Amino acid sequence: MKINYRILSVDESEHTFVVRYWTDIITEESLATHFTFSGDIVMTPNGYPERCRTDYNLNFYNNSNPSTNDVITIIKSSAPVKLLYVKEQLQLSNTQYNMSNVYNLVNITNSFEISNTVSNMY
Repeated sequence: MKINYRILSVDESEHTFVVRYWTDIITEESLATHFTFSGDIVMTPNGYPERCRTDYNLNFYNNSNPSTNDVITIIKSSAPVKLLYVKEQLQLSNTQYNMSNVYNLVNITNSFEISNTVSNMY
């Protein structure tokens, strides 16, 4: 599976940027989430969808001057590989997934703790 990506925007004040991911099979258009009243995809002046479900807001926690390689590393490591893989499998092979155990957890608030690994990220 080849994953494509594009940086859509940068917010220097938040030290963040938005990246969109898609594949040759799961296109930007199939991931679009912003539509006109008539059901057409809202497109940017550059000709791609304005918003998609795989637009991810990424940031650097402890790197105030990321190199191009740092940027590419975080883009690759943050890619929604499993999501895109499942969507491709659903489209290509008619694979069906049983979601009954997920339904059992809807509207139930849970939490988990993480170790102090944020300072070691990126």
